[in-house]
Amino acid sequence: IFSYTSDFCQPFRLRRFLSVAFFPRAHFAMSTGTVTASGFNFDENEKSFAQFCDRVRGGGSSVTSLTISDCGFTWKFVRPLCELLTAQPSISALDLSENTMGHFDGALTLSEYLASKPSPPIHALNLASNDIGDDIAGKFCENLAENEFLSKLVLDSNQPFTPIFAHSIGYLVINALSLTELSLGDLQIDCDAAHVLAEAVMHSSTLTNLNLEMNLVQGEGGTFLGEMLSVNTKLSRLSLSFNRLSAEGLAGLLCEDVVRRNTALTMLNVCRNLINGIDGIAGLPRNLSLLNIAFNNVNVPGAVKLSGYLEDPNSKLQVLYLQRNLIGDDGVCVLCDALNSNTTLKILDLSDNMISIHGVMYVTAALSTNTTLIRLHLNENPFGDDGMSLLENHHGQFWGLEFLEVRGCRIAGHHDEVRWNNGRLLVAFDESKRARRKPGGEEGDDDDDDEDEEDTDPG
Repeated sequence: IFSYTSDFCQPFRLRRFLSVAFFPRAHFAMSTGTVTASGFNFDENEKSFAQFCDRVRGGGSSVTSLTISDCGFTWKFVRPLCELLTAQPSISALDLSENTMGHFDGALTLSEYLASKPSPPIHALNLASNDIGDDIAGKFCENLAENEFLSKLVLDSNQPFTPIFAHSIGYLVINALSLTELSLGDLQIDCDAAHVLAEAVMHSSTLTNLNLEMNLVQGEGGTFLGEMLSVNTKLSRLSLSFNRLSAEGLAGLLCEDVVRRNTALTMLNVCRNLINGIDGIAGLPRNLSLLNIAFNNVNVPGAVKLSGYLEDPNSKLQVLYLQRNLIGDDGVCVLCDALNSNTTLKILDLSDNMISIHGVMYVTAALSTNTTLIRLHLNENPFGDDGMSLLENHHGQFWGLEFLEVRGCRIAGHHDEVRWNNGRLLVAFDESKRARRKPGGEEGDDDDDDEDEEDTDPG
């Protein structure tokens, strides 16, 4: 659902050395309205920043986005950048990630510019990995809250959250005029900081998308966020992957009040946590359309619980990621029983779940009756050639399925319906399937393009 970069993936000096050693040609590029600086270190070559500004001015009103990521952009270039933005009001997106603007108040100077009147029309601002900390957090967030246009803010991988930083972000969330998307990944947000943020989001009238990936929310923090979801009526997307969230934390997140009251949440990402079972959850929010619970350990009882939601005639779930959850053939059996009556699910990922030929039998039976599932992923399951042959022999009966992925399934033999594509073993069904999603050849709408956008690898 969200993208983020963690501190241990950002050895800045090594990356800069490699870019010079192996890709020595620094250059500016322009594509679809975005001017990008690549391979530069402005801090060591100030003339190159002036050249960058000249390139932007040369693009005129066609330039709508600037990307100056990992280019040695420091505090000394902030004021010239603000002058450039004033001269180029068409620019609405600014990416300054992986620089060092937090030092010497560079980020604070930029925030003061964004707070000026009339408000600069910056809609999206990426300040990830800029060493921003609580020394400037208070005034920095007050300034950003004054901007009338800022709707997307990325602050991933800055200095770890402190109480000052947490309350400053809380002020921004409550008072921002237009903020709808906020990314706070990899900031060591613990349960106390999560409590502060949850209280703020409760009172936000604009925020719809919150990314808290790769933090330390854990169990109690999940309870605080559950209290938030039971009150908030705006937030539609929440990402909590890599948060050491336990089964108790998930139960607090999806408590009875959330299931009964929340109608806003449509996408929830809790992949790669410590969820060893979902028996404690009260249910799913009534309008949830995407659930990513991959790389946990929900096991067979968890599959049974999820199958109950799929059988619910009021379920709106369209995308379900269940990779590496140890559900096995028994878990696949109950999920496939639910698919026999489900009419909403379009994308299902069951990769790496120890599914054998017996599980594939359940899958083929379900796909012969289900008319709405479009994409199915069965990667890294040990069903081998026998399972692949079974899928091929029955795929003509799969009324709705258009895409099946079976990479890493111990398949060695030749299969007519299999083709190689970028090292991934795929089964691609005929395009005619689009017109026969229902028995009897009834024409169906070709509306799966939007769903493909959601089909991302949660890992």
